[in-house]
Amino acid sequence: MVVNEKYKMFKIALLSVLAKLCAAIIVPSRSDFPDTITAVVHITDPLKEHDVHGFVKLTQTEGRVHIEGEIRGLRPGPHGFHIHRSGHIGNGCSGAGLHYNPLNTNHGPQDADREHRHWADFGNIEADKDGVAVFDFWDPIVKLNGKHSVIGRALNVHANPDDLGSLGDEESLKSGHSGHPIACGVVALY
Repeated sequence: MVVNEKYKMFKIALLSVLAKLCAAIIVPSRSDFPDTITAVVHITDPLKEHDVHGFVKLTQTEGRVHIEGEIRGLRPGPHGFHIHRSGHIGNGCSGAGLHYNPLNTNHGPQDADREHRHWADFGNIEADKDGVAVFDFWDPIVKLNGKHSVIGRALNVHANPDDLGSLGDEESLKSGHSGHPIACGVVALY
């Protein structure tokens, strides 16, 4: 019986060592994960009232996010471009609620610091004479991970230009007078 007990203990110890070795091989260390996070947004009008469509790619690296994309079917000129509170767009882009503003700040230009703009105010995108907006910029405030991540929230394209909070009235400081959203999509990890 002593031999059986020693054999059982040996098997348990051996299995424990093998399990640890397998875990070390299968589970990569934190340094093996990429420092880059990528998300995509398919832009469309869920209610089919506007023939606006496109894509946006957000890539977080080194503490800031690169935002690039192309949206077609817009009226020529500037259009407000913001991330909103939720991703509930099944009944239209307005279902996404107000601008995402976790720090409860006033609306402001995209190049303002964290204390002087909403978390995901991107200002305006500019549609050319053919109604196509092509954009490529960096944002130091928006995040794709952590407490204030924008993953799962809606990115809305608005009918009007964003005044960037410059008029100072209540609506300007809340939405930049950018009007109703004409297209949107949910920010999703890629």
